[in-house]
Amino acid sequence: IYTDWANYYLERAKSKKKVSDLSADCRDGLLLAEVIEAVTTFKVPDLVKKPKTAQHMYFLLAL
Repeated sequence: IYTDWANYYLERAKSKKKVSDLSADCRDGLLLAEVIEAVTTFKVPDLVKKPKTAQHMYFLLAL
């Protein structure tokens, strides 16, 4: 039921991403941030949508 809910809001926000397994798809935080933005219409600050490496992503989170 939550997967359908998340996909509904992603579709409304015209996102190309879809959730197939909520717990697995939101694990890295990027899709979760898109769902949050779609539901609340607020932007997640300092979101790096295309980190160059996993290490880059973790470094940015630590700032």
